[in-house]
Amino acid sequence: REWTFPAWVPLPVAEFAIGVASRPL
Repeated sequence: REWTFPAWVPLPVAEFAIGVASRPL
């Protein structure tokens, strides 16, 4: 069975990923 995230996880994770991806090097 595939492991699933709790419903509240994707939101902060997405925000963090976007912040890191958009951070200037």
